[in-house]
Amino acid sequence: MSQVNSHPDVQRDVVQRDVGSLLYQFRKRADLTQQELAYRAYFGRSTISDYENGQMIPNRDNLLRLIHVLCKARGIRTRAEADDLLTAAQCSPLNDEELFEIFFVKCESRRPYLGLPAYNKENHDVFFGRNQEVSALCRQLAEHHLALLVGPSGSGKSSILKAGLLHSLDMGVLPGSEQWEAIDFHPDTGTGDVFTALCNGLKNSSCFCAILNNHLELNADNVEQVADVLRQDRKGQLLRKWCETLVEHTPCTSVLLAIDQFEEVFRYDPGVCSQFFQQITSAWQSPVVRIALTLRADFLMHCYRYGDLIDILNHSTHLPHIPRPDLLVDMMTGPARIFGYSVEDRLVTQLLSDLNGGLGRGTLPLISFVFDTLWQHRVTLKKANIDQPFSVEAYEYLGKIHKMLLRLTHNLPGLSSANELALKRVFVRLVRLDGESQVPVSRRVKLSEFADHPELLQIVQYLASPKVRLLTVDAESSGEPVVELAHEVLIDVWASLSNWVNAIRVPMQEVYDVKRATILWQNAREKAASTPASQQDPAIYLWPQGRIDQFEDLLKDHAELCDLLTEQDHHFLRPEYLRLMEELNDPQTTHHRRFTVGKRLNVLGDCDLRPGIGLACKSNSSIRQSQSRIIRREISSDGRRFWAGGLLDNKLTENLPDIIWCEIPACSIAIDDQQFYVPSCYISKYPITCEQWQSFVRAPDGYYHPAWWQIPGHGQAQRKGYFSDGNMPKTHVSWYQALAFCLWLSSRLEKHLDLDNPLHLHRKSDIASCKWIRLPTEWEWQAAMTYGEAFAPGEISHDLPSLPHANVETSAIYQTTAVGMYPHAKAACGALDMIGNVWEWCLNDSSFDTALTSKKRRSVRGGSYRVHPVNARSAYRHALPGTLQADDVGFRLLYRFHSGE
Repeated sequence: MSQVNSHPDVQRDVVQRDVGSLLYQFRKRADLTQQELAYRAYFGRSTISDYENGQMIPNRDNLLRLIHVLCKARGIRTRAEADDLLTAAQCSPLNDEELFEIFFVKCESRRPYLGLPAYNKENHDVFFGRNQEVSALCRQLAEHHLALLVGPSGSGKSSILKAGLLHSLDMGVLPGSEQWEAIDFHPDTGTGDVFTALCNGLKNSSCFCAILNNHLELNADNVEQVADVLRQDRKGQLLRKWCETLVEHTPCTSVLLAIDQFEEVFRYDPGVCSQFFQQITSAWQSPVVRIALTLRADFLMHCYRYGDLIDILNHSTHLPHIPRPDLLVDMMTGPARIFGYSVEDRLVTQLLSDLNGGLGRGTLPLISFVFDTLWQHRVTLKKANIDQPFSVEAYEYLGKIHKMLLRLTHNLPGLSSANELALKRVFVRLVRLDGESQVPVSRRVKLSEFADHPELLQIVQYLASPKVRLLTVDAESSGEPVVELAHEVLIDVWASLSNWVNAIRVPMQEVYDVKRATILWQNAREKAASTPASQQDPAIYLWPQGRIDQFEDLLKDHAELCDLLTEQDHHFLRPEYLRLMEELNDPQTTHHRRFTVGKRLNVLGDCDLRPGIGLACKSNSSIRQSQSRIIRREISSDGRRFWAGGLLDNKLTENLPDIIWCEIPACSIAIDDQQFYVPSCYISKYPITCEQWQSFVRAPDGYYHPAWWQIPGHGQAQRKGYFSDGNMPKTHVSWYQALAFCLWLSSRLEKHLDLDNPLHLHRKSDIASCKWIRLPTEWEWQAAMTYGEAFAPGEISHDLPSLPHANVETSAIYQTTAVGMYPHAKAACGALDMIGNVWEWCLNDSSFDTALTSKKRRSVRGGSYRVHPVNARSAYRHALPGTLQADDVGFRLLYRFHSGE
């Protein structure tokens, strides 16, 4: 940075303040922050601050860079203002060459051709050939207060609206139109809400801000607050009243709502669209409101869903025609004429021939693109001895239109270090598919969406740079920059982009399905939370695991689509298993829903994915590996497993029940005035399930081996079984069958067990000393339930008969549920289902005798789905015949170590 050393210190301070004051004035006029000016001029923010504060004076080269940015942003509007800034820094004024470069070349608003982006009011002087359409729209506004411009993509609708109609109205083409207040906005501003987009347009009007603040008692700066007021207006009259209040209290005589790309409204929820159209329709019925819309022709059918919208659109619709050859010639030659150049006639003829006579889609933006390319390469052309940039020779030298597009969109030098996935991640945000027609359309996105991804932001900045301009970055009325494709025609003419869009049509539609389903699910959850009596179950909107797996497989091939998924979408896509487990852990989940969840868990995998329900080494080939990883990561098992702990090898443990053991510490139990000491032992977390029972039936040494049936009284009739869902507790099992299961499982653990006489394990003298599996005694069962206390946590009692702690009579299920459906009602040791669902066989009889040959009834504990909650208490005793096989009687296991273990 150069310093001014030729002035005395006092005079130098004055000069510094003059430079800083002028720079500040021009920056404010351009509505730029110091950070924004620094970013656009490639300075640091602190440098701009030092310039404005007088700490440093920029040299001439730096001033020219600043002048260029400020001219582009309309902060400096004349040569005199630029010279004032240079003079204040004691730099020579602009010469003619610099003037031309700054005001007519580098300043984007003064380019003769814009390329693919649409024209706006600032470019009206280089907008040619559409006077007929502009005049027609003006007549429609005068007669019907409505002008609807319908046409295909690339027909110049946005340019006609902004550079033609809005500019003409500002110039007073209609009587008094210079006094109209124009609210120009786009329905899709990246905010995800059309009312917010509308209110951002209102905020851009100083008159409307004054009315909102002074007469309507609203804070115009709080866009969301104003938008909420409009959303809550069910009558749809509010926008009309605001416009009438504006005309009443300001000099303006009418309000013009100019809505470009009106088709973007249809991307919102139909309910939101109806509300918005109600506001628009009501406003149009006011004599002081006029509306101008542009709409893509392939979206016209969407309007027929909304009767009010069709009623007003029928009044005035203009279809822009394909410009006649003489008008196309005017579009090509007019801007060059302003800048002192001529266009060779042969170039016009050649270009129209290459563009199919000017009748193809996107002809107008492609014409502007070709001429803009010729303009930008005029220095290169001059070096090749081609003095006339707008000639056939120059056009052919640059490879004609196809090579121009290929050069622009292929092998972009600024993206040489960016991988293909990063480029796709940029465009997946900028292209969307129309829900019905599946037509790819451009989408506007806030620049801030790329802020957390520096590699994507770098691509966006390069594609939006003046040399490339495949993207445009414009500041919305809210002040936040918005990114979009320079023109939708790129989707057709850019080969790599077109191929990619075609490849992701089906995957992107799946993403849209996810987002729609997520909204339905969230709305149902909110309704269920606010209306407890609602019969609608939000779970009906959740996808089954199979469809979630298919979607995840699809994303593996299209990783760029992951950027479209929100946190709520990922929450919706969680494995079904985890969602079901959350429901079970919610105490408010109903009994019948718990029954349904148990049925669903049984279907998800081979039996049930939960640990402790099925078999220890069963192959889960049908379970997705990704889901299994998630389950292993997020599910913690409270209890111990001995099968996989090294006690047995894999061959011996194959197809053994996967038992989770809950520890019972040593304690004393009082039952019917008798005291029982319970040494430390383990009890199974769940009752034995049907899947685990089947392993006993299928085993070669299992159910039909005679070694397990040596207890007198079991009878041949006991050799039968019933099988239901694998995660249901095994019922229709007698006390003798339960004992046989224990003997078989013990034999697998005791490698040297004498199968000819396995009953030695159940001699009374062995109960406290042997390592084996058996049925628990009553006192052991009660110790597991209460740890010796009077009541277990969550236990049903006289005082709590209706709380959803268990499947009992008052639950009104009237059948067994899968095991573990009430995880919030744990026993003291952590075991589940010790209350309700099924009675559980105990080893002893009703007189506390553990002899296997006792003829008395065998004790059962815990109640079942048939009993009243009072009879399901932990202290309630009951006994049944040992040969009984009932649909509400099952069993669980007890495991005890040697005393030294």
